[in-house]
Amino acid sequence: MTSEKRQQISVVANWFQVATMVIGFGGTVYALGAKGEQLEAARRDMDKLAATVADLARTQTASAATNAATVRGLEDIQRRLDAIERRIERSDR
Repeated sequence: MTSEKRQQISVVANWFQVATMVIGFGGTVYALGAKGEQLEAARRDMDKLAATVADLARTQTASAATNAATVRGLEDIQRRLDAIERRIERSDR
């Protein structure tokens, strides 16, 4: 093989290496961009989830307060009914 032939092969190999590096770098940039987009989508989903959890907590708190008021009302009604029942029993004697 002549030195000119070797030099041509070396040039082709060097260009192939450069092309491989450029493609590899482009692939890395593309992969990082895709990961960044996935992270942003996950962040948006987490924000929505946090808002939903906060709404659920507010609803649970309001429900518990309403239930407590209902229980107090029912207990008051029960006390009044008991008092009426005792009065009726006393008047029957």
